[in-house]
Amino acid sequence: MAQEKVRKPDSALILAIAYVVIGILFCIFKGEVISWIMTAAGVLFIVQGILHIVAKRTTEGIINIVIGAVILLCGWLLLKVALIIFGILIAASGVLNLIQMFKGGKLALIPLIVAIATIAVGVLLVVSQWVVFDVMFIIIGVLFIVDGAIGVFNSVKK
Repeated sequence: MAQEKVRKPDSALILAIAYVVIGILFCIFKGEVISWIMTAAGVLFIVQGILHIVAKRTTEGIINIVIGAVILLCGWLLLKVALIIFGILIAASGVLNLIQMFKGGKLALIPLIVAIATIAVGVLLVVSQWVVFDVMFIIIGVLFIVDGAIGVFNSVKK
């Protein structure tokens, strides 16, 4: 009886499928993904801190535990403040670009649209961070899905 050669899935195919799954999760759960990431990061810092303390590296351990606790307890506040600051900077950049266009006397359509869109994104980040976050995660999710689908196609095509 002849043995049939069973093809094992290669790592590229597994990675491509993982990209598709991650992309789908990003599209479904949107901004909630950041909550998972912050929780995982906080827990990992605390676990690493405990491991450092067990290994007699007390200072590193305490620092890691404090960082983990700050991420778990204050992560959302820090993220909200960062998004507001980032939104203000983006809106200011758009306003400056708009002012430079009017001062230069050259009003081209594309740069005008880009400047207005930049101001709008900056204002949305300040006023409604989570809407922008949700849209951003959907876009990232779609990119993951497309990249994963291309990877699956290339792996199966071999």
